[in-house]
Amino acid sequence: MDRDGLKDKLRNPSETLQSELKSWLNLELPDHKAKVAKALLALRNRNGGLLIFGFDDKTLTPLENERPPDLRTVYHADKIQELVKNFALPTFPVEVHFVEREGVDFPVIVVPSGIKSPVICRQKYQNTSGAGEIILRQNAVYVRTVNNGRVESIEPRSAQDWDNLLEICFDNREADIGRFLRRHLGGVISELGLQQPVAASAPSAEMTRVGVSLPLTSVPSATRSPRIVLEEGATRFQERMEELKKIRPLGLEFKYDAWREVAVMVEGEVKPLFGQYLLQAVFPRHPNLSGWPQWIDSRQVGGEDSKPYPHDGGWQASVVMNNSAFAIHPLIDFWRIDPRGEFYHRRNLEDDLWPKIPTENRGTTFDIINGIKRVAEALATTQAFAQGMLERIDDGELRVSFRWSGLSGRRLVSVERGRDFWAPTAAHDNVIVSSVEVPVTTAAEALSSYVSKAVLPLFAAFGYQVSPGVVEELTNKTLKYPSS
Repeated sequence: MDRDGLKDKLRNPSETLQSELKSWLNLELPDHKAKVAKALLALRNRNGGLLIFGFDDKTLTPLENERPPDLRTVYHADKIQELVKNFALPTFPVEVHFVEREGVDFPVIVVPSGIKSPVICRQKYQNTSGAGEIILRQNAVYVRTVNNGRVESIEPRSAQDWDNLLEICFDNREADIGRFLRRHLGGVISELGLQQPVAASAPSAEMTRVGVSLPLTSVPSATRSPRIVLEEGATRFQERMEELKKIRPLGLEFKYDAWREVAVMVEGEVKPLFGQYLLQAVFPRHPNLSGWPQWIDSRQVGGEDSKPYPHDGGWQASVVMNNSAFAIHPLIDFWRIDPRGEFYHRRNLEDDLWPKIPTENRGTTFDIINGIKRVAEALATTQAFAQGMLERIDDGELRVSFRWSGLSGRRLVSVERGRDFWAPTAAHDNVIVSSVEVPVTTAAEALSSYVSKAVLPLFAAFGYQVSPGVVEELTNKTLKYPSS
């Protein structure tokens, strides 16, 4: 993750399966060293993540007291790497960054992904005070998991914890095999006439529905579909905006014509989750793959009108980010999570909002890089949510519909350094809808093929098709997964 990505993370810190917040721990104290080591081992066994110092893990706010005067000495990379060397088997590299938020630096340790076998604790450590609590057990495995509604770094408590860990290891091993086959046998596969991972067929003029249909243990509803969830979500959004205009009109007086929406239905046996239990089942699993993620956990963000509220049996939230340093016009997020296993998210296009976007590009372009990354983020996020809602994840499947509006007259561009791109053809259609079906157990390495299918009709509207290799690289980068 680059520095801009880390800054985005600090703007919206959270306790998730792949990010842990710690207070100002003193690495000169053995007890504090052991706590940091435990967190690093657990993050590594979760396939990597972030350990952030200087925040309260309950309020998610920065801590002013006990802040060390010299961060770079206290949290020096050599000290952190020494901890890994002393407590992790096998050892692994880490990166230490000092990331600025509101003029103040915070240490962030980046734990890489890519484990192929579980990391175990090399030695025992017992608390030196009080009753002598054992913080680390020799040969124990530590993981990030949800325990009593909270995310913790602990030893596996259930068969599902072990299954998740082993699945991560096997997925990484399969990724190595897959990269080898694509690199060395791609031509042979084509000559044999076998199907490539990504279909290259042109989209139909009607709503495109692409993907792989799998047998399900539950029969899909004959009256519900992602398209219905999409339309219902759009109606609920309009109703909420009218309510908010009466409460806080600032930021809502602008008329936005360009939006990205996603609607998801989870097929499978969904657990009976209602009230706060629903939020506790999904948000601790939120991968938070960007600094302002889709389905943002707004319980600790913004004012009272940004908080999730119960509606029609589910939860909804509308978050208006009106910060000129973050976006030149208000960024509007609206989401819904339904206990039936349905999700909806809507946001105005960032292409017209980010300060770094050239003025001449706003309203006239569509960023190809951001378009791919946001689709990957949506699929990975709802995949994680579904895993928290299903009784048996092996039976589950996501039925997903994307809708982009306000595209007419725009051209594809890339403003990412080293990827300069400008498509000569402008989009004619103003609205594009695509659909894809994704098994809930899809490995991170395999998700890019579904991203390719989802964006195929989007980029076809510009007379363009992105190569599978580019989609795979950007998807893996979004998921913080090692690219080939």
